Amino acid sequence: MTCIHNSKVLARFWAKVDKSGDCWEWTACKNSDGYGLLAVGLKARRSKGAHRFSWEIHFGHIPDGMCVCHSCDNPSCVNPNHLFIASHADNMADMARKGRGVRSGLKGELHGGVKLTENQVVMIRASRAEGRKLTDIANEYGVTFQLISRICLRQLWGHI
Repeated sequence: MTCIHNSKVLARFWAKVDKSGDCWEWTACKNSDGYGLLAVGLKARRSKGAHRFSWEIHFGHIPDGMCVCHSCDNPSCVNPNHLFIASHADNMADMARKGRGVRSGLKGELHGGVKLTENQVVMIRASRAEGRKLTDIANEYGVTFQLISRICLRQLWGHI
């Protein structure tokens, strides 16, 4: 475990934080979900969530199994005033309540995992009705042919 009071690590952390707005933006390395990553550890470098590091330097230890969540829903934010501790279940409930989850119940463009717009779905169905191949349509929109098939069969986007 890294000592959070190590002056070198703290200096590296603050050098990567933009405090010009309400959200303090992490400006360095981020994972695919947009969460900031900070290299920590003396011998074997490992990455730690920048928001989790911010929580620790401002409030101390994170209890085992607990999440550090964002009230602002900005994964790159490290402002301690925007962070709170919650269980994984509470974090998932918060995500669903805000409509950001895959199983949020929201349809179409309001769904958190959407890859296409309603207009694109209409165009996809029209292209298929004209006899275009699923793979050609999929390549045009940068998605899988299985997704195109499910759209055309109205297994997805059935409300349109």
